[in-house]
Amino acid sequence: MLGRKLFSVVLSALSLYSSNSYAATNPEKLEKFNHQRNDKNKIGMITLGTWGLGNIATGLALYGNSKEDNKYFHEMNMAWGLINLGIAGFGFYGSIDQDNKLNLADTVDEQKKMENILLLNTGLDVAYSSIGLYLREMSNNSSDNKDRLKGYGNSLIMQGAFLFAFDLTLFLLHNNHNKELKEILNNTEVKSGSISYNLNF
Repeated sequence: MLGRKLFSVVLSALSLYSSNSYAATNPEKLEKFNHQRNDKNKIGMITLGTWGLGNIATGLALYGNSKEDNKYFHEMNMAWGLINLGIAGFGFYGSIDQDNKLNLADTVDEQKKMENILLLNTGLDVAYSSIGLYLREMSNNSSDNKDRLKGYGNSLIMQGAFLFAFDLTLFLLHNNHNKELKEILNNTEVKSGSISYNLNF
């Protein structure tokens, strides 16, 4: 049984990469899958943009009356708000402009790329919070920049924590959605010359 499955996989791989082979998939299913992936990205970018706007609005409202480290906390939050708002804007536009009519190979590539980017981002988010903790610790040994270090540090901790939760949630949503793509792959008919068979694992 295992030998037959292994042979099927090897034969399928050879056929997929031969010059006269092609995968007969349901284009409507692929288009629907890509549309759903882009919808998830749009919702994610709206969430990120809302967070960015919230940080800017809160910072503008409280910055003037803030003192000591709180002043720098809101200052850094406003800077992050602008960055996140910019990323959200470009990301949302990219999702709108994205072509949903991709073939099977391009669909798989886009899905992998999205999941890998989100995983990379979670690592960066942890780094942001770690830098924030380091700055806050440095503030205990600084007399000249104590408030700045503490305020910036607290902001980085908060921003990193939110972005980690955001990126991880979006990754889990895409990863769960990927099950549908695996089902499409498992039922893909591969044809090469006069040979026709299904990839059922």
